[in-house]
Amino acid sequence: MNPLQRHIVIMTNKRRLFVTKCAETLGSKYNLGHIGVNRSRFVLTLALSVFLVTTQHNLSAASECPVWGEAVSAFENDNLSGAVVAAKAAEQDENCIGLYEDQIRRWAALAHQSAAFEAGLTTVQRRALLQQGLGFDGAWQLEASLGDLAREEGDYATAARHYHRARLDALELADPTTQISPKPDQLMLDALKQRFDEARLASEEFIAMEGRPACEIDIGNALIVKTVSPVRFEFNSADFSEAGEKAVAELGQCLGNLEPSSVSRITVIGHTDERGTETYNEELSMRRAEAVVDFLRLNGVRLPLRMEGRGEREPYQPDSPALYDADTLERMNRRVEVDVIVE
Repeated sequence: MNPLQRHIVIMTNKRRLFVTKCAETLGSKYNLGHIGVNRSRFVLTLALSVFLVTTQHNLSAASECPVWGEAVSAFENDNLSGAVVAAKAAEQDENCIGLYEDQIRRWAALAHQSAAFEAGLTTVQRRALLQQGLGFDGAWQLEASLGDLAREEGDYATAARHYHRARLDALELADPTTQISPKPDQLMLDALKQRFDEARLASEEFIAMEGRPACEIDIGNALIVKTVSPVRFEFNSADFSEAGEKAVAELGQCLGNLEPSSVSRITVIGHTDERGTETYNEELSMRRAEAVVDFLRLNGVRLPLRMEGRGEREPYQPDSPALYDADTLERMNRRVEVDVIVE
């Protein structure tokens, strides 16, 4: 073992002792006995460890909460009792609450998620643990898990709401200025968006995107940005259903937020299910795309719009087709997609 490896081992052992002692002083506050003492202590320990690592490399955090600097200094000098005293003081220091409490509560919530997916639990028990975890913190992992449970039961409206809340939290955590771990990566953000879109398409009820603008088309440096809208039509027609009217209005708000100078062309694409002949479905999908374009223009969208009907040729591709019955898959096929082409 070379000197660097030996140093890492020593520091790791020191950190483990320190954060374990901190966990012992704080564990009772979070009342996690119902998920197991060992897990609650592990999660609190991990939370403190993550926070200490962050603090040691973040001078701004240390300046906002000097007592954490004292805890780290005592820890590095093998003064474990002094470090614990400083950590307890940070718990009472109002300057540290945002830095300290948010991370601990996040990991306490995630402890419930871990407990919820142990073998042998029923769906009801899993959901109860996840809901209890949300009482600590609205972690995206718990909301996504609740969305998965609802989706498995065929409650797509509830699933969509959970996925939407999960995505809101994940987007906030992904902000570099947010000092809470663990952060979602882009693959996870994309997966949450996919599951939300999918649940909205599967739901017979229109699910609004609450808490954010009507929808998001983040152009960035992309050449083509695709968004899916659950615009519903009356059977065998191009007339909007009640839910379809809400969806197309949301789409209009979304496109209305775009800067015209940044957009080269927007293509509204109609899709159908496989019922009927291929020729008829091509014509029907075009009429439905035209209905959407007409609505957008009548409601003030001043962007270069064109329409296209693709009939039944491009069925929707859910991430887990086996979760859906034939009627739901057909419902997901009856959709409108919008391609935004950037200059």
